[in-house]
Formats: sequence, C-alpha cells, structure tokens
Amino acid sequence: MTDITKLEKQITEKEARCKEIWDIKKPLDAELTKLRNQIEKIQDKITEAKLKKDMTLGEKIEWLLHEDGYSSDMKRYYEAKKFIEEMGLWIGGYYPYSEQKAVEIMLYKGAQDNLEKTFESLSVLLPFIKPIDEAGNRRFKLFEHTLSENGIYDLRVDVHGAWTLNKTTYGREGVLKTFDNLLDALKYCQEYHYYQSSEEEYDGY
Repeated sequence: MTDITKLEKQITEKEARCKEIWDIKKPLDAELTKLRNQIEKIQDKITEAKLKKDMTLGEKIEWLLHEDGYSSDMKRYYEAKKFIEEMGLWIGGYYPYSEQKAVEIMLYKGAQDNLEKTFESLSVLLPFIKPIDEAGNRRFKLFEHTLSENGIYDLRVDVHGAWTLNKTTYGREGVLKTFDNLLDALKYCQEYHYYQSSEEEYDGY
C-alpha cells in the first residue's frame, strides 16, 4: 500500500528545494533583464548612428534585412518594416539559414499599379536577397486571399534565374508552376493567388 505520508514529505522537501533555487534565481533574472534593457538601448544607438551614416542602397537593404533572431533591435525592425512597406511589400518572419528577414508579396487582382510597383520593388531587392538553402534558392512569401487555409504559397528563384510557384502543406513542399521570369510569375499570382480583388477596397500606394 502506498505510504501517503512519505510521499507528502517528499513533496514538502522538493518544494523547499524549489524555493531555495528560486531565491537564487530571482536576483539573477532581474540582472538579466537589466542587461537586456541596456543592450537594447546600445543597439538603438547603433541603429541611429547607422541611419545617419551614408550607405549605398544595397548596404542599406542588407543591413535592414539582416536578422539572426537575437541581435537585432526593435528600432531597426521598424525601420526595415517602414522601408519595405514603402516599396509595396511586407516583412513576415525571417530565415535562420540566410539570417535575413522574409519579404512578403501582397498582390491585388486587376490593379496594374500594384503589379508594376511589386515588380519594380522586387527587382531592386533581388540582388540583395540571400539564398534560404544550400541549393541557392531565394524565396518571397505570398500573402494571398485564402490566408494559407490550404497551404503556404511562395515564389522562388533558383541559381539559374528560373521562377517557381510553390506550396507547402504540413511540411511537404511542392512546385505548382514554373515561369521564365519574375513578371510572368507575378502576373499569374495576381490573377489566381491575389490578396484582394480589384472590386474590393484598394487604396493603391
């Protein structure tokens, strides 16, 4: 038969040990929080200095899009978000392999200015987008009207310049369609994988 008193004693002893550890950990947590806040303020100063520094467009893009998951500050994130959104694109997460923020496409069906701006912006960004895998593929997420209900869509370009529309469902990736160039890929996605149709609200850029 189980000795309840003995088990209860074990719980009391372990709870006491938990309190001992907590008493040690609590001031360390406070010190860690303080250090993180100090680091964030220093990173903000670095970002402010970088923004005042003369950079080429390529240097600015590479710096704004850099993301390793721990060293980037919020000020740089919001600067990157503003910069990319002014190009008619979006930021959604980042790729650990490339240590770069993920650029997202949002197309409006029937909106020619949206198509043209997206093409122009991606053409500017493309030379500075890093591969997401060993094969050298570069990827742009596609934010479309199904909101990834049946899978996640993206456009990729390989080392030879060939574009593909891809879909990832439950971790399984598949190529849906191939294209000779970026413009053809965008035209197709605007027609079939748009975010909103031209009949819905669209304010342009």
